[in-house]
Amino acid sequence: MKKYILSFILAAAASVATAAPPSQESIEKLLTLTRSEALIDSTYVSAEKIFQQSLQKATEGRTLNAAQQRIFDGLPAKFIGVLREEVSWPKLKAQYVRIYQDTFDQDEIDGLIGFTARPQDRP
Repeated sequence: MKKYILSFILAAAASVATAAPPSQESIEKLLTLTRSEALIDSTYVSAEKIFQQSLQKATEGRTLNAAQQRIFDGLPAKFIGVLREEVSWPKLKAQYVRIYQDTFDQDEIDGLIGFTARPQDRP
């Protein structure tokens, strides 16, 4: 019995060791199919709304002078500008590709593409 278990473990380890790493192109295809960039864009919109609500709550019941109001009115756009710059899709995409390459092999990425793709998008 121990020989069978050891053989199974060695066979499993050998199959993992020989698994092909995923290509950047296949990961980018998966990211396109899952509309990852659009999800990030929708996050910016949600973050801006939450930020505006937080500002309203912070000033609730208070009267702002004209200078303070101008500052508060400009904060959401500045916040989103910094967010879009620091957490931009090109920066995130590079991180996604690296994470997928470290986590999945080519067969797994191909399986995810097959599962995600519409029939007309499949190879």
